[in-house]
Amino acid sequence: MQSAAEEFMKVYLLMLLIGTLLTAIRFTSVTERRSEAQTH
Repeated sequence: MQSAAEEFMKVYLLMLLIGTLLTAIRFTSVTERRSEAQTH
């Protein structure tokens, strides 16, 4: 049986990972758009 703290940490780390991925995807898409705007 796992403690509530361990469950909370797992959920927290998972959310942190997803948030980081979403931020990275958004950042790369924005930079790609910027580079396209500069070339045109």
